[in-house]
Order: sequence, then structure tokens, then C-alpha cells
Amino acid sequence: MISFRHVYKTYDTDRHALRDISFNLNSSEIIFLTGASGAGKTTLFKLLSLQEKISSGELSYKNENIMSYGLKEVANYRRGLGIVFQDFRLIPEMTIFENIAIPLKIQKLSNKEIQSKVVSVLERFNLSPYSSSYPDYISGGEKQRVAIARSIVHKPNLLIADEPTGNLDRQNAQSVMALFKELAEEGVAVMIATHDEGLIKATVYKNARHIHLENGSVASESIL
Repeated sequence: MISFRHVYKTYDTDRHALRDISFNLNSSEIIFLTGASGAGKTTLFKLLSLQEKISSGELSYKNENIMSYGLKEVANYRRGLGIVFQDFRLIPEMTIFENIAIPLKIQKLSNKEIQSKVVSVLERFNLSPYSSSYPDYISGGEKQRVAIARSIVHKPNLLIADEPTGNLDRQNAQSVMALFKELAEEGVAVMIATHDEGLIKATVYKNARHIHLENGSVASESIL
């Protein structure tokens, strides 16, 4: 699905945030991405979400060069993308229901479809009691669950998650990982940036890998 081939991302003229990155992320796979602060995880996510462009190499999606996309292709790609941000990025003026509904409104679904899909994901994440609440009035762990619910409500093809269990206790973290595995089994490609080695070790899934970055390069890659 996603293919990096000798990808570099360079800032200024000589500072490589990513160096010679090459790997594939396929449907029904989960990749755990680790590395110290500054290793390149955030930059890689920015490339995947098309917030930034590669400096050289090739980044492709379903065998198409992403860098050749026009506005229409970029919009279509993003509709199939789910993102869990480390800082949640919930809109404080919107209710929890309205925040989760954002991807569905972008897809211009009917109000009836939006209602059905959001109610379903609220129930799945035990968030129904907070449907009419605002982000400032719920806990950090609840905000994390809202952010994850928003990222999957439209059933994306590709899900990228930045420390998705960072604000959750172990039980809730395991529940979230169980959901990610369900999504992968349904064909979603999942990439998770995490510092939680315990979470990685506890993950049992046939198509799971661990990629470790150091100084912008792939230092190691292993099958879990």
C-alpha cells in the first residue's frame, strides 16, 4: 500500500531529518515505529499525511507516486487516512459528538449516516455519556479515546497514530490495541509511533513489525 524508496527529508541545506528510508507498509499490517526524540518519527508521519514533501527518493501509495498528486488526488488520499495526534487536536468549541463526526462531514455523508456511525463508535469506546460534553470538561484519557474514535469513524485505509496509548492505563491501552488489530484484520494498514516497549512486546498479531529509527535512519527492523 505505502512504499518508501530511498527517501530523504532535508531541512535547510544539510540537515537530514530522514536518511535513505526504505520500507513497505501493506494492508492488514501493523508497524510499530520507535526512536528517541529527534529520530525522525514525526517527520515520517508528516510525509505520510502529506503535510510535507520528501526531498528525494520515492513515496508511493497503491503503486502511484504521491508526489505527483494534484489537489483532487491529495483530497482523495486524505479521505482514506486516519490520524491520531499526540496532542489530540480536538476542537474545544465542538462537542465530543461533533469532533468525532468531522471526517464524516468531510466525506459529505447524510445526517442519518453520521448519526449512526458516530453513535456506534461512541459506544465502542465507552464515550456515550460524553457525547454532548466539550473537550475541556473531560479527562486526558477520555480525550485520547475521542481522538482515536475520530480517526477510525470513517473506516480509513491507512491509520497513523502518534503515541495513541500515552494517556491511557494498561487496561485501556490493551483495549485500544485490540481495536487496532481488528482494523488491521479488516484490511487497514496501521502505523503506531510509541515509546511503550511493553505494548509492543504484548502485541500478538501475525503481520506486526517493529522499525526503530536513529538519527533519521532505519537502525533495525524486526518481525514480532
